[in-house]
Amino acid sequence: MPKRTLLTTDDLQPWSRNIALIEHGTDGRFYVRTFGFDLIRRFGRESTGHCIDDLARDIRESLHDSLWRCLSTGAPVSASSSVKLGRDAAQFCELVLPLASASLLLVSYEQNAAERPAMKNQLARN
Repeated sequence: MPKRTLLTTDDLQPWSRNIALIEHGTDGRFYVRTFGFDLIRRFGRESTGHCIDDLARDIRESLHDSLWRCLSTGAPVSASSSVKLGRDAAQFCELVLPLASASLLLVSYEQNAAERPAMKNQLARN
């Protein structure tokens, strides 16, 4: 793994659909600065420029736990979370990495996403 100062946007490009850059504001709240398209199910909506506090409670609470642990320890945090979607729940595997200046990098992948009909169609086209 390269040093944080050597990790570039180009290095992250293959995973950009599953990455969010999150900043800890001076008001003590977390703000989403960049947002990958595949995170919509995890966050419940497109969230660029939004505060984590404005998300649905179950989503907000699971994100807060991982973000605070990473921010307070300065160490990577791995987690899994569940988001209720109608009658079903989506399971996510996540990694939060500390960056400079109270910024965090969240990488989140939905477990078993390839089994969803829409994802099967997308994979078949690629």
